[in-house]
Amino acid sequence: MKTAVLLLYCSPQRIIPNGFIETDAQGIVLRIGSLNQYDNEPHSTTFRNGILLPFLPDTGQIIQEGLKKGLERQFNASQVEIKEGERLSLWLLSGENLFQKEIQPPLSVTRLL
Repeated sequence: MKTAVLLLYCSPQRIIPNGFIETDAQGIVLRIGSLNQYDNEPHSTTFRNGILLPFLPDTGQIIQEGLKKGLERQFNASQVEIKEGERLSLWLLSGENLFQKEIQPPLSVTRLL
């Protein structure tokens, strides 16, 4: 499975804009990177509008604290990072106001893997 997103949140120190992640059938990460390094992308890539995370985000905390601070705090609590060769769960955080200065509900969380 190959999925591309607006932001691939591997860790607070590694956030990939226009990121992609490729996993096998068992959920093991085969490859991660940025679509910006390619001229075109195969038609089999699924594009998602949002942030792909390696942990289940608390949307209430994100709305209250803001996107960056909320995600950093939740990452520090989970200590789960997106890395090649790892098996993990992937969650898509999306919402109409997700990238605004003041985030307003509703935010949506979908488990992708």
